[in-house]
Amino acid sequence: MPENDPFDDLDPCDGFHIVKTGGLATVTIYCQVYTGGKLFNLRDSNPDNAVVAIKSWNNPTEADQGACTRLYLVLDAVARYLTTGGTWDELVDGFRDMHRFTGNANCTYPGYHLLDSYVTTEGSYQHIFVKDGEMDAVLWEEPIHSDSGSLIGGFISLTDLETIRQEQADDDTIWGVKQEGDGELEEGDSSVPSSLPGSQDHGDEKSPS
Repeated sequence: MPENDPFDDLDPCDGFHIVKTGGLATVTIYCQVYTGGKLFNLRDSNPDNAVVAIKSWNNPTEADQGACTRLYLVLDAVARYLTTGGTWDELVDGFRDMHRFTGNANCTYPGYHLLDSYVTTEGSYQHIFVKDGEMDAVLWEEPIHSDSGSLIGGFISLTDLETIRQEQADDDTIWGVKQEGDGELEEGDSSVPSSLPGSQDHGDEKSPS
């Protein structure tokens, strides 16, 4: 290996991370950066700003929980993109080009709200939609893309929330598995703020252009 190889002193924790925390009272998405295996503040010299709140939902409904998960998945992918060497210029260009194609179009499902979305242990994405005010639910597994770009597999199952939860409890080989440490912020390091900086919410800041 060459001298000063960038991976010589790299810690597995290093890079950008998105963390989702919360419960019945509030759910919040945070951004944090690690370097040398420790939290690092990119913004200023205040160690209490090393964890920044991006968006919070107070007294979250099921629909709020779904919205939180949906945003978390996107931001988590962006964090991984930056950690693996991507740049904001390239990312913004990609979003801009995608927007030229899609315009402001998006998919809507009147009468339903997203409850959860996750990656299964087999690498596919599954989404749970629940009918507003009822227990009727839809389990949607996206197809995967083949090397040629065609779509393989996928299904949409009309069911109910109780059945989905029971199947999740009974079969841990199909459903997404919560990663160890998911939804928890590191404790015990002097650089970790004792209380999360909700006042440091920068959710309204503009993205680099």
